[in-house]
Amino acid sequence: MTHISELVDEATAAASRWKRCSREQALVYACEDIADRECPTRVLDDVRGFVERACLEDDIDVPNIEFLPLQRRCEGLADHTSRTLTFPRRSVPLQVVVHEMSHLLAPVDGHGPLFRHEMVRLARRHAGIEHASLLHSLFRGVGLDVSPWVA
Repeated sequence: MTHISELVDEATAAASRWKRCSREQALVYACEDIADRECPTRVLDDVRGFVERACLEDDIDVPNIEFLPLQRRCEGLADHTSRTLTFPRRSVPLQVVVHEMSHLLAPVDGHGPLFRHEMVRLARRHAGIEHASLLHSLFRGVGLDVSPWVA
């Protein structure tokens, strides 16, 4: 089993792949990739149904959902002005949906602390404690602020 410090080092190095992103955004993406590799989330065959159920369970207004072609490396988009989530296909990894939902819940935070708090919270509820815990540990390990882990 890989030690968390090795995964943190890997995430720190991997952030350099996102050259057009801020360092904070690149670190978030790198941590997400590693968390999803080590504790994979399922692929949702019914994104719309999942989002509707998750929003009802979490007392969140259900956003609009669109399926449209996106730029090559873009797996999803969140537009907080229109409260719309856009995905390039109907089958999407749960982690991508959690990421985009987090943008709607922290619309002015980019990939900052509030966004990461919402992502860990949603991941814990919908992807499982193991995935969320690893994501939280990676964020802290690479030096990104995130709310304390609640037992």
